[in-house]
Amino acid sequence: MDLQRATAISSLKNNNMKLFNNNRIYSLDPWTIFSVFSTTETLTSKKFNVTTSLFFTGLFKLNLHDELSRRLYYNGIFCIFDLDENSLQPLTTKIDVGDGKNLIVYQGTLNSLLENDQIFKCDDFANVLNKSAFIFHNYRWTEICTKFSDKDIFICGGSSTRRHILAPIHLKLMTVLTNFDFTYQDVVSSFNDISKLKQISLPKGNLNPTKTYKLKQSKNSFNSLFLFLFHLFLIQIKLCLLYLI
Repeated sequence: MDLQRATAISSLKNNNMKLFNNNRIYSLDPWTIFSVFSTTETLTSKKFNVTTSLFFTGLFKLNLHDELSRRLYYNGIFCIFDLDENSLQPLTTKIDVGDGKNLIVYQGTLNSLLENDQIFKCDDFANVLNKSAFIFHNYRWTEICTKFSDKDIFICGGSSTRRHILAPIHLKLMTVLTNFDFTYQDVVSSFNDISKLKQISLPKGNLNPTKTYKLKQSKNSFNSLFLFLFHLFLIQIKLCLLYLI
């Protein structure tokens, strides 16, 4: 009975989805992307490499009650960014979770968030990203990556050398999803079906801004090394000529 109830809830939650039907039609409108980030400051000043974990689902409406807000906060989520292109004016709300602490909820567009100097120019910016959950409504993932890279924040999916090890960032996202009553079957659907939809996820062959940035870095490093070795070679030739004279 519990399994039937969970299946029914999952079906109702995703009633706007049309996935892999008999005609194998791919469509999902509207859609929502849940994301959490883990930041690492690069050697280049004011640039961040951001590891992310993603979850794709259908229509989602943020509805926070006191108990849910407390659970999120005391599980390490201090801010929620609820971003929708159709939002009118940015709105920041503080929800009291006890002991003089507040869960911060920012609602607005992605552009309004990225233009918010109080967030993106604060000294504790990396900590804000690390302790936040992002909810993107009807934004393509490519668009999100591009807009963040314009702010010198480069998004990637994590280390390929540790792909078999459970990463803390995945656990953090699962904590968020569990608090919002998403099920195991919802995660399976996100992983197997929804993330393959090209209007949402990164199309095959397109370079992630992080990879583009790293390629540029590698190219610049190679050019610098080549010039250094070339000048060294010229110096050696001059020394040889002086010796012969």
